[in-house]
Amino acid sequence: MKQKDKIRRFSIYRISEHLICMILTTLLLITGFVQKFYTLDISMWLIKYFGGIDNVVLIHMYFGVSLICLFIIHILYNFVGILYFNMEVSMMITKEDFDNFIKDLKYFIRVTNKRAENDRYTYRQKFEYWGIFISILLLIFSGIILCFPITLTNYLPGIIIPIAKTVHYNQAIILFIIIVSHIYNAIFNPDAIPLDTSIFTGYLSKKRYIKEHFKEYKRKFED
Repeated sequence: MKQKDKIRRFSIYRISEHLICMILTTLLLITGFVQKFYTLDISMWLIKYFGGIDNVVLIHMYFGVSLICLFIIHILYNFVGILYFNMEVSMMITKEDFDNFIKDLKYFIRVTNKRAENDRYTYRQKFEYWGIFISILLLIFSGIILCFPITLTNYLPGIIIPIAKTVHYNQAIILFIIIVSHIYNAIFNPDAIPLDTSIFTGYLSKKRYIKEHFKEYKRKFED
């Protein structure tokens, strides 16, 4: 595809951020589930490979700290960008997203032959983003509690520990489901064929840009 047929969609920073987040969440889910389901053969093999359960816990904590750092940088980057560099507030869920969901629902059940016209992000992308954002936030808070149980129970009721364990595990499951949904929408969804590689290359074809993000294209390149 010629360069003129492509449109820059993501910056190098966004590409790097996505890649690091993808790697960290994958490793955290693996090392976390290994601890939860330690009796499985694959878990015992991984525990042995990493040199024991204590090492698995330590590695999980290191990845957790790395994710916290990435999460803080993500918030600061967007806050500073919006406040001082006129960055678009494009991930906020609005009434239009719910309207677009209804429009697409009508399209899929053959009530209408016209699909919703999306801006920079579709309602599905926004729902996935906020689902991951909230899951990671809860995982961070519950993870911190589980890292310092004795210290925190000097100031908080002891029941906070089993609550944190439940929240941490359930949110890990929810995060895993959202990630699977995200992978499906980016790779296997008929709308994504061929594979959506824009988050890895930074570019999207002009044809696909108009099809999937018509409102943004019209606003940026036609107005």
